[in-house]
Parts: sequence; structure tokens; C-alpha cells
Amino acid sequence: MNNEEQNIVSELEEQFGGAIADIPERVAEQLPKMKCVLLIKNAFLNRSQASGRKQLTIQTEVVESDAGEEFVGKDYKKNWGLETEENFSWLKKDMVALELEPPQSAKDLVPLCAQLEGLCFEAQLAPNVDENFPPNCYINKGARRHELEGGTAKGKSTEL
Repeated sequence: MNNEEQNIVSELEEQFGGAIADIPERVAEQLPKMKCVLLIKNAFLNRSQASGRKQLTIQTEVVESDAGEEFVGKDYKKNWGLETEENFSWLKKDMVALELEPPQSAKDLVPLCAQLEGLCFEAQLAPNVDENFPPNCYINKGARRHELEGGTAKGKSTEL
């Protein structure tokens, strides 16, 4: 073990002691198939933890659900890959559905993140085949819900 590796191991032992064994594996919460309204609480550029791939991530909260009130308030995270032309094609499609100007250059991604925050939209969630990943999210044209922006829709009808 080299010095840097030893330093990292020592710092981790100091921070966690023997508790690492008790930390459970991360599992994505699987929401059921549903139509819902999501409120974007945060949007940012980052890299995938698993592969290091570039992505745009939104952290959302379910504010309406046709699957039951117990899902209102649940968090949901959606990622758009930024590695291929096909990735950008999907991102652009979804931005048009959300009535936002699709990015024309990489520099457009930072202001786009700011525009996404606070936005509400209708979506369909479908459980992922791989339980380690969150449900898939589909955003159709006209999904934006302007009347819900600036507040949450908690307690409103779940009819979508």
C-alpha cells in the first residue's frame, strides 16, 4: 500500500471506525407506474457516480400522483446523459416539452439549469427493469404546469 492509499484508509478508519460494515447498500426507491406532477427543486451538471459520464440532473418532488397520496412528497431524480448526440436529442425534446429553449451550445447548459429550478411538469414514471436505478421518467409535449409554479400542489386533485 502506498502512502496516499494508507492516508485514505487511515482517514476512513478515523471517520467511520468499524461502522462501514453496517452501512447498507444504496438502493433506488422504486415508485410505481404513475402519472404525476413533479416540482424541480434543484438542477445541476455533474458526473455519474457509476461511470463518470457527464449529465444534467434534476432533483424533484412528487406534488400530485394518480397512484395515491402516499407518493406525494416523495423525491425523484432524473438524469439526462450528455455524452452523445442521441443524449442531446432526448434533452432537447424534453426541454421543448417544458417550454424551454433547448441548448444550442455547451455554455447554454448552466443557464438552463437555473431555468429548470422551480418548474412543475406532468410526467409518467415507470419502474426501471434494474432495481438499482430509479424509475424511468417520460415527459410529453405540453407537460409544463405554470399554474403550480411558485408553490406546491399538495392537497390538490390527483387527476391528470
